[in-house]
Amino acid sequence: NGAEDTDGHGQSVYAATVVVQYTSAQTVDTAGRKKIATTGYGKASFISKGLKLDGHWTRGIRGRTQFTAGTGDPVTFAAGPIWIEVVPNGTEIKIK
Repeated sequence: NGAEDTDGHGQSVYAATVVVQYTSAQTVDTAGRKKIATTGYGKASFISKGLKLDGHWTRGIRGRTQFTAGTGDPVTFAAGPIWIEVVPNGTEIKIK
C-alpha cells in the first residue's frame, strides 16, 4: 500500500527474492474464503535485484513446488529471505 514494512523494532522488512505464483482461485462463501489451486501448473514471476524473470511453477499432490524459468531450467534464488505470493490468475504486479 505504498508504505515500507517494518518489524516490531522499526527495522525494514525485506526479501532478497519475491516469487509471484499465479493460480486459479474462487470465492467459496459469503465470508470471502477462497479455494486456491496449489497443485498443477501455472505462470510465475521472479523478482530479485531489481530484475523480473517470467517462468512457471508446477506441483503434484506430493512434493514441493518447482519453479522454472521460461527456458525450462530450474530457477536459482538469491541468498536471503524469499517471499512467495500466491495470487489469482490475471493479477497485475507493479514493480517500483
